Amino acid sequence: MGRPVKNNPRDRQLNFSLTAEELATLQARADAVGMRLVDYGRGVLLKTRRSASSANNSVRPPSKLERLNNIQLRRVGNNLNQLVHWHHRYRQPLPARLEPLLAEIRQLIQQAGP
Repeated sequence: MGRPVKNNPRDRQLNFSLTAEELATLQARADAVGMRLVDYGRGVLLKTRRSASSANNSVRPPSKLERLNNIQLRRVGNNLNQLVHWHHRYRQPLPARLEPLLAEIRQLIQQAGP
């Protein structure tokens, strides 16, 4: 099944040139707020913000600890994906210890919040 059709697709492009330093600066700013460069650039150009729920409608960059937690969470997710893929490929049952581990990971994610 394909992706659903959007009501208002982004079917136009705006291309412009940057120096290597300008691009690096924009990438660093996008990374600091946890956004893809294209989304960050669109937000800056259109003066939109990612977090509409905040009172002042501003985006708070994630702290160093939040960024490190996200990196570790991606690594754990990658490892779990590889484990499950291997078990499915070789038609092996999943380890009994996996479900309690997943429950603990879900609990940690809920404690961390959005």
